[in-house]
Amino acid sequence: MQEQLEFQILADNGKVEEGKGSGVKRDIFATFWQEIFTSLAVGSTEKVPCIRDDYQRKEWESIARILVFGFQCSGYFPTSLSPLFLTVCLHGEEAITKEELLDSFMQYVTSDDKDVLQKCLAGDLDCDDEDLLDVFSSSKC
Repeated sequence: MQEQLEFQILADNGKVEEGKGSGVKRDIFATFWQEIFTSLAVGSTEKVPCIRDDYQRKEWESIARILVFGFQCSGYFPTSLSPLFLTVCLHGEEAITKEELLDSFMQYVTSDDKDVLQKCLAGDLDCDDEDLLDVFSSSKC
């Protein structure tokens, strides 16, 4: 974490691209987090890491170290990462309210599911509504 690293990007042809400096670092961190969000996270607007058998404590700690290192060395922070997830990681579940959890969940689900859930919470949907049942089904409820 304390080492000074030099970053280089290899082009598709295997040659080192000419870019240097903080822009290259940010590009590398952005690419890394895009890959993480594509393969190891779930959620619509906000992303939350998902548990997988092939990623255990060591791998998640490495990802966390990259998060910290990226912020320290270039100011890069993945804004799609759920703020509530980070709050729980840093301060525990006691640090969040039910309202914050519901707000974050609404950022996690798709916009269509969010609309259905908001109608349900407002009392505008019957409990047997087909759209509501689809939301529950997709959430394995």
